[in-house]
Amino acid sequence: MRAGPGPTRHTLLVADEHPVVAHGLAASLAPIFTIAGSVTTLDALYIEIDRHQPDLVLLGLMFGGSSSLAVMRQLIHERKAPCRFLVLTAHDSETFRSEALASGAAGFLTKGVTIQELRLAIEAALAGREVVPPARLERAGGVADAAADVGGVRLRRRQVEVLLHLHNGLTREVIAEQLGITVKGVDYHLKGVKQAVGTRSLRVLVCWVGEHAASLRALLADGSGN
Repeated sequence: MRAGPGPTRHTLLVADEHPVVAHGLAASLAPIFTIAGSVTTLDALYIEIDRHQPDLVLLGLMFGGSSSLAVMRQLIHERKAPCRFLVLTAHDSETFRSEALASGAAGFLTKGVTIQELRLAIEAALAGREVVPPARLERAGGVADAAADVGGVRLRRRQVEVLLHLHNGLTREVIAEQLGITVKGVDYHLKGVKQAVGTRSLRVLVCWVGEHAASLRALLADGSGN
């Protein structure tokens, strides 16, 4: 008896101005979704949407210093693009978030999310459900405490994990693989911690982590942070 056809996989198009990020996201999501391709310019976005008719576009916010939201509005409202848009950006701004949602985006996430969190957000958007960023779930009491203090610096659990891997001598690429996030996500967390510590130097940050390594490990051990 011949088995019936398997479930149809949704088709995604990844658009980000940084080729490494676009290709990395496409590769990470390929085991879960059918990837139509990755584009790094807004001109190419028009062409590839027409060509592939994807179910969802994972869209970076900035391209060459310009916002992609005007293009997204045109695709949704004028060209009637047959796909949903999920904005993924390093710019964690309530203004950008509000503008993206008002422009028709199904959701707005920062690049600090894990691949698992991104998968859940994509599935929610495809199902027509509200995409709730992990940070909002934290504020709503959906998970453990949003952050904990180490050496006078407020850190989230994912930041602690990145810092401890850094302390153990792992490269950004290996840290990303270990945590199931992109290298851009690792950079996003490191940038946030450097700002909190008050330095732009990775070397200074590594020294700070060394001084507080025991406290950082204790946070993970007792489940504090998020």
